[in-house]
Amino acid sequence: MRWAEGQAAMIIESAFEALAILKEWLGAGGVPVPTEHAQARVNTCLACPHNDLSRWIWSTTARRVISLQSQLREHMKIKLEGEDKLGTCDVCGCILKLKSLVPAGHIAEHTSPEQLSKFPATNCWITDELKPKCP
Repeated sequence: MRWAEGQAAMIIESAFEALAILKEWLGAGGVPVPTEHAQARVNTCLACPHNDLSRWIWSTTARRVISLQSQLREHMKIKLEGEDKLGTCDVCGCILKLKSLVPAGHIAEHTSPEQLSKFPATNCWITDELKPKCP
């Protein structure tokens, strides 16, 4: 099989882009939390008043990254019950169905103590999982 000129380069470039997006989204390991853990997080967010289904305002760059992360999530065949009722966290601005898969250590690396203090003190998986990990 002969590849068209530049086809191999495009495939390699796409693979590197996917790896970079995985690292940005899920951390250096590029592995989401186990499905049961993500589902528990989703269940918490479904009952949270900060689950905002109307807030979808991002820059073009952010939309592209979110779209690529969502495509990777679909490629990994991750489906969580109730995820269609998740929107954006109005505390941090993250897409909850994507954030629910991120390892706590990676979230802690990108969450300042002042940002963490804005999350609800109770009934919030982010508060529960990050308080011990953030300085």
